[in-house]
Amino acid sequence: MFKVSREFRFERLGPERYVLRVDGCVWAGHIHAELKPKDVTCPFALLAMSIFEKVLNGKVRVADSEYFKTGTRTRIELL
Repeated sequence: MFKVSREFRFERLGPERYVLRVDGCVWAGHIHAELKPKDVTCPFALLAMSIFEKVLNGKVRVADSEYFKTGTRTRIELL
């Protein structure tokens, strides 16, 4: 089986605020190091945000991700 990340988890910060953490991303090793993404949202976070909107029938604020050597951290806030 092909795994795209070792860990994919949400942490609740408040009633309508979360943090998505992706660790062990299969593409992070070369993408994050070579491209040094800045001011962009992780594609996994964009997918998670779209699911939040559909399930909760609302909107989320699109936020930039923090990029690390093996993953990302992205805040997800419901509007």
